[in-house]
Amino acid sequence: MTKYRCGVRLLLIGAGVCTFFLSCSKPAPAARELARVNDAPLTKDMIESRAEDPRQLSEAQIRMYANRWVISELLFQEAKRQGLDESESVKRSLEDAHKQLAVAALLEKEVIAISPADVSAEQVQAYYEKHLDEFTAQEPTLWLQTVVLRNRRSGEEFHDRALARDGGWSRAMEEQKAANNVAGSADSVIHTQSTLYPSELWRLATAMKLHDVSFPVKTSAGYFVMRLLGSLKRGDAMPLAIIEPRIRERLSVELRQQRYSDLIESLRKKNNVQLFYAEKDTLAATGE
Repeated sequence: MTKYRCGVRLLLIGAGVCTFFLSCSKPAPAARELARVNDAPLTKDMIESRAEDPRQLSEAQIRMYANRWVISELLFQEAKRQGLDESESVKRSLEDAHKQLAVAALLEKEVIAISPADVSAEQVQAYYEKHLDEFTAQEPTLWLQTVVLRNRRSGEEFHDRALARDGGWSRAMEEQKAANNVAGSADSVIHTQSTLYPSELWRLATAMKLHDVSFPVKTSAGYFVMRLLGSLKRGDAMPLAIIEPRIRERLSVELRQQRYSDLIESLRKKNNVQLFYAEKDTLAATGE
């Protein structure tokens, strides 16, 4: 292996797969430059600007990105040297990519940006009443608040605090989270016998009264504490509070579909659209 003065080693593995290992480092310039291929630099700022959360980037991830960038830049510069970046096929691909990205940005702005939060309470209520037969319990169902604590002592402390009036459960949750004792939690979840396990949790939950808080039960995940918010028999209508998120998601999808149809119709009216094919060709193409 040839050793370069700068300490950069190129290792060829298998069928031409290459990986760069930077065995030494130089003092970083003011722009926090991490790598360079001829006149093209890579700075840490460039990497962070492409990350969803720069604070989550580890040094290993930054090094991996830099290594991949070096390989990509080497290949690009060689393609440019051969004039391939100016080829007709590349230009067509760039035009297609530009168009697709612009369309994606438009749809994101006009259609996809609609979220479940944009659905009004009135729309949710109306949908719930109209489709009430869809939202009935198919088997005995429990509506629970749950939390998993890391040890028995924190489970007992949570239980005692959760019994207090005026937001006892919420305060207990805040205290145990601050102490890093919470392994998992759910504020409002419906459970059937098949989804609440181990089986002793179901037996305990079905014996509880409304708003009871269970003693901590040891499971493989930790110490499980439950609060009963409601119970349903087979055929009972599920409370709106339980299924509201599901309804909001469903209605937001319908709103996006309607917004898309409205957008296309509006664009057709604002623009001069001409189709230069015979009606019989259209029928043949669609198989009608």
